[in-house]
Amino acid sequence: MNIKQLFIENSKELAVLCRETFIDTYAAYNTAEDMLQYIESHFTNETIEQELQLAGVLFYGIYDAGDLVAYTKINTNSFCKTAPQLLLAEVARLYVKPSFQHKKLGSVLIQHIFSITKQLQKQGIWLGVWQKNTRAIAFYEKHGFTKNGVTQFLLGGDVQDDWIMLKLLP
Repeated sequence: MNIKQLFIENSKELAVLCRETFIDTYAAYNTAEDMLQYIESHFTNETIEQELQLAGVLFYGIYDAGDLVAYTKINTNSFCKTAPQLLLAEVARLYVKPSFQHKKLGSVLIQHIFSITKQLQKQGIWLGVWQKNTRAIAFYEKHGFTKNGVTQFLLGGDVQDDWIMLKLLP
């Protein structure tokens, strides 16, 4: 398995993985209508193509036997409302295919994010994580992130509370 930066030619397989991992993570806790509305507006091939071309946005993926099994989206010029004085990158997404969870791929990706963020001379990393996603919260805390505030996330028509988590880099 290896990490590769993803580009527009990876958009279709990335869109498929985005949909699969988002559904796996959130479908049991949200209405089908809210899930469908969110997926149709954020994870179409066209939307992913557009995101892959945005300045200041980096995607990385892990492949196993030619299949994309994990990915992250990093916003390199992101503003964190709870730490406006800091130069931070944002982990906008980090997902692992269900059949590859518990193989430490999330940890491999987060370490890669730390490395990229240092290369970009950022002071740290921030992210938003749903307050009900206890598994993700524990993962980020294990990697040195701390809760730093609250923000809201709109999933379809449902306004949800997310923790803002922050990690300063040495």
